[in-house]
Amino acid sequence: MKKYVTAECDNVRSHIDWDFFHHKLENLNLDVCANQLLNLLEKRNLSEDQVKTFHISTNMTSNDCTEPSSKTTSNMIYQFLMYIYQRNIIASLVKYILLKNILQKLNSSSLTETLKGVFSSMKKRLQEIIFECVLTAFNGSNYDNYLICNSLIIILTKLNENILLYKKGASISTVKITVKKNLTRFQNILGAKKQKKVKLKSPDKWIMNLYIKDIRNLVAANMSLDKIGKLFNLNVSKLCFPYEKATSIKKLKSFN
Repeated sequence: MKKYVTAECDNVRSHIDWDFFHHKLENLNLDVCANQLLNLLEKRNLSEDQVKTFHISTNMTSNDCTEPSSKTTSNMIYQFLMYIYQRNIIASLVKYILLKNILQKLNSSSLTETLKGVFSSMKKRLQEIIFECVLTAFNGSNYDNYLICNSLIIILTKLNENILLYKKGASISTVKITVKKNLTRFQNILGAKKQKKVKLKSPDKWIMNLYIKDIRNLVAANMSLDKIGKLFNLNVSKLCFPYEKATSIKKLKSFN
């Protein structure tokens, strides 16, 4: 697992399978582990050190000035997608450990022998939550989602995976991405051949259901970006983006 989830996007050389880990965890007593995870999550504070930033090509680590293009932008967005997928693998295991006792009780209960009823619905929803990931953006429905959707559609078509766009008027309110098998390394995702559909017994199956949502749809209508940061106790303030200066990578780098 460590080999896969810590690898850089262009250096992934292993695969990982949910059924293998599920089988190993199913027969273990995870109560102590669950309590330790809860304590860790309760005490953990968000900070700028935990923010992951993605760059076009090697612009951040070299003197190169690679300008945005369909190829370079799609490769950056694939790195972004891969990073989320890797983090979601860890999150899936954490959620399974925390929910294991409840799921086992529901699985062994006579109340869930049929697919009908509130307890069967509860069991189904908990199983779905394990593989779900929610990413939020402020004003994403009018800005971020539009910026990344073209590249995401091309990437997920190449990977033979699914993407759904939910619109509200002219806005893209939600993007749902379903990835069924491990993402692999690509030097150029646009030049890659379309992958085959995942086999039922493939050794690299680990589902991710990613929802990209506009956080404004989840909070009060009068919430600004600055207020949302304070709502979640983030020790950061809203900055100003230099739109007039951001005409090229070369110009941005000249201000360093």
